[in-house]
Amino acid sequence: YETIWPVELNGQKLTIIPPEPKAFEGQGTPRSWIVDLLKDMKTGRDLMELKVPPNPVVFDLLNGMCPPTIEHSRIPRTGDGCKSINIRCYGSNNVINVYLPPSKEILEEILREQGIEPIHDEKRSSYDPVIKRFGKLYLAATDFSGQSGTILNSLVNETMTLDQIKSTCKLGGKDVDGKTYLQRLEPLIQSQSERMKRISRQRYRDHSKTSIPENLKLRTLLEHWIDRGILNRQWKVECSECSQQYFVPSLNIQKRVICPNCGHRISLPSQVPIGYTLDRAVAHAIKEGIIPVVQTGRFLEGMSYHGFLWLPGVKFKIGNENGDLDIMACCDGHLIFCECKNLEETPSDSKVWDEVATQFIETARIAKLCEGSLAILASRTIDYPQFVQDRLKDELKESVPYLLLNREDLEKGYRSGEDNNLTLHDLLPSLFPETPRVKSVTDSGNPRTIQFGVHKQ
Repeated sequence: YETIWPVELNGQKLTIIPPEPKAFEGQGTPRSWIVDLLKDMKTGRDLMELKVPPNPVVFDLLNGMCPPTIEHSRIPRTGDGCKSINIRCYGSNNVINVYLPPSKEILEEILREQGIEPIHDEKRSSYDPVIKRFGKLYLAATDFSGQSGTILNSLVNETMTLDQIKSTCKLGGKDVDGKTYLQRLEPLIQSQSERMKRISRQRYRDHSKTSIPENLKLRTLLEHWIDRGILNRQWKVECSECSQQYFVPSLNIQKRVICPNCGHRISLPSQVPIGYTLDRAVAHAIKEGIIPVVQTGRFLEGMSYHGFLWLPGVKFKIGNENGDLDIMACCDGHLIFCECKNLEETPSDSKVWDEVATQFIETARIAKLCEGSLAILASRTIDYPQFVQDRLKDELKESVPYLLLNREDLEKGYRSGEDNNLTLHDLLPSLFPETPRVKSVTDSGNPRTIQFGVHKQ
């Protein structure tokens, strides 16, 4: 039978008092039974996104010991079932603790299973903290897309005032393109009474204050990024002696500013223009190629219904040879291997395309070695040169299904066809969800409830 049961989730540690089978009510405590962790009721998806691939390493990861406690059991407690993770429960154990492995452990062990040794990847160390500053993967990819992405790119190597940003990004006096959080909410509350609408708007406005800008006016967006540590505010001063203009990170209004060029003491005017610059870590991540990586990650996450695990940046060794993957992901149990590039202004006849094709063929080789379901080449190009498409078709043939994502795919986060959204049934050997799911904003917290399947052993 199935039931909904409260659990406690602290980091990767799951603590439950398992439900007992109804079949044994009034007959004493059974010796053992199996509980399936079907889904997290808060998200409607697998618990901790753990829709894991059918790989032998998963069983070992689920049953590996985890500090600070040490438990010994002749029979493994946790299993990787055909639909979900399951737990073997004992009548003498009222409380069960299970360590749920993170994506890093799962995906790296899958590589090791095939003789591929993961090594430190400095790009992942650069990407992860920046994604956290935006809030999560979906928000980072959204901010790096459209006009907001153009604004962030314009600040990589330069500090600009508000007017300079408007001029450089050709914004004029308009708001940044897109819809605010509350605008996206409006269609969902149209059937409510006026009082309920007002209450709903206020609740969601309060809920989104720290994670989403209030509106899409440029100044509001810039100040939101400052609050998140994405941008830094600086002050523009001008020396009347040598006419040099420059930005300073802080001002003391009790002291004069010394011009670094001529040494003249600058008297501050009553109003000092504000300049905006990217935080050093964010600027470095953009130069390292984070934009197509997070946009591809959002595309993959939108294709999953049950669970999404990913690693942005995976360096490895096979024997004496080094290699790297821009993304290794698991979508609903399918392993996906990705090569991500910018290539926005790369001419179609450039030799760079030959190098890109060679790198992607190597990515596809790793995908086949690890029994991956799909290899993806994603770049911010408008379209791929025909000779690149021909080469990939000729060399990959049917070795592994592959997909080419262009700039439009990455900016939107999904691909639309004439009749419906992209179908991947022809690309994968087994069924794979193809309709981008509706994003939901959820909070983490304890306790939470998950749906169980309980059956006698």
